[in-house]
Amino acid sequence: MGKKLLVLAILIILLSLPVYAKISVTSQAEKSNIYMDEQAVFKVTVRNHDPNAKTINVYTTDLRWYVDVEPEVTTIKANSDINFDLMLVPNVWAQPGSQIVKVNVEDPNGGSGDKVVLELPVFVKSYDSAQREYSPSIEVIVTIPEVVDPREGLSLDVYLRNRNKRDNQDLQITLSSDLFSDNKTLSFGPLEERTEKFLFDIDNAAEAGEHQLQVNLFSGDRIINRQSIEYNILGYSTFVVQDDITEALFKETTEYTVKNEGNIRKTDNFRVSMGFLQRLFTSFSVRPDRFDFGGSYIEWELDLAPMEEVNIRVVRNFRPTIYAILIVIVTVMMYFIYRSPVILKKESVITGSSEDGISELKVLLHLRNRGPDLIENLTLTDLIPSLGDYVDEKRVGTLSPSKVIKHQQKGTLLRWEFEALDPFEERIITYRIKTKMTVVGGFNLPPGKIRFVTKKGTERIVRSNRFLLGLGL
Repeated sequence: MGKKLLVLAILIILLSLPVYAKISVTSQAEKSNIYMDEQAVFKVTVRNHDPNAKTINVYTTDLRWYVDVEPEVTTIKANSDINFDLMLVPNVWAQPGSQIVKVNVEDPNGGSGDKVVLELPVFVKSYDSAQREYSPSIEVIVTIPEVVDPREGLSLDVYLRNRNKRDNQDLQITLSSDLFSDNKTLSFGPLEERTEKFLFDIDNAAEAGEHQLQVNLFSGDRIINRQSIEYNILGYSTFVVQDDITEALFKETTEYTVKNEGNIRKTDNFRVSMGFLQRLFTSFSVRPDRFDFGGSYIEWELDLAPMEEVNIRVVRNFRPTIYAILIVIVTVMMYFIYRSPVILKKESVITGSSEDGISELKVLLHLRNRGPDLIENLTLTDLIPSLGDYVDEKRVGTLSPSKVIKHQQKGTLLRWEFEALDPFEERIITYRIKTKMTVVGGFNLPPGKIRFVTKKGTERIVRSNRFLLGLGL
């Protein structure tokens, strides 16, 4: 008997200990007098006293009522509170009259201190009332694609149903998002239902990801229904290339505009076909990242933000090469036009020498008409330095000078006269020089000179090369 009394005492003590409440709940009635086709509304505040976040469920075990909350409640952060609207909707088993509806607010993972039972007073008015005035009660269901492609726009449906016999005039529905907005004024007869369609054009550059759509239905200044729907904007990116070609003489300029017509960043390669030879004549406003002459293209690696564009100028310019070729052609033509038709070349060989030096030498003057025209009245002169004397000899095949003029200091001047030189004719004039003394080292022969008259009647003078002759040279 004593043991039973001890156990009973312990139970009484445990039951008398206070239970620490980890959450607290307060409520305030917004609308508690309703008809069977209306809903009661209460403002609810839930406070989390625990240092840990909690998951919250709101429900009732009363089979005569449905419970709904707006906005939807899932978690409460540590040491914080949340506010929401709690709606009680009567079902077919509900009865008219005054009654208390018990609503549970609890953390399903918590203990006894994580549950609060609200006792909400509701008065359900009878349909038999003599003068019944219905409150606006419109059901709203929004149908919107989960993923929206901004390039195709957005089409959404709003289903509306009048839950009672009230004739609703001048209702206003508003749809608002960060990407679009619209509103309509509606009228609803008793128990009427219909679907309103809304079409929106969305900016192609709309940010990809999650967005919020808020739908409000107003009766006057009062919101009678509110819906908050999440939808996603599809992320996409594509490079669009435009080219503008300007052609000029031996020059082609192509302006490429590469644009990321998408709503997310894109990294990709841009190629232009081009062979190796074309590359030699091409310049770029933006240096390419890769030259692939095997595949005959050049390539840029582009990283563009949404709606960003880059301009690349490719210039194929053959003008410098053409100009260089023209200059060469003109230079060659000018050379052949203005070059002397007669050329004179001087050579010499040693014909007499000893250990002491040079004593005798032979001079050869090559005279040639390299043009197609006859050259007339030619006078050839050559100067022998004062160290040497002209050797006058009469041999077959040797043309002696027509005049020999000696000067003590300057040397000996030799002159030959020719009536004409046929086209492409070549003559070799030779003579001998005997030195007055043995020449040690080299013997410098000054250039010869020929004077003639061209086909056009102009007199021209052509000089030969200077020739240095010596032993061992």
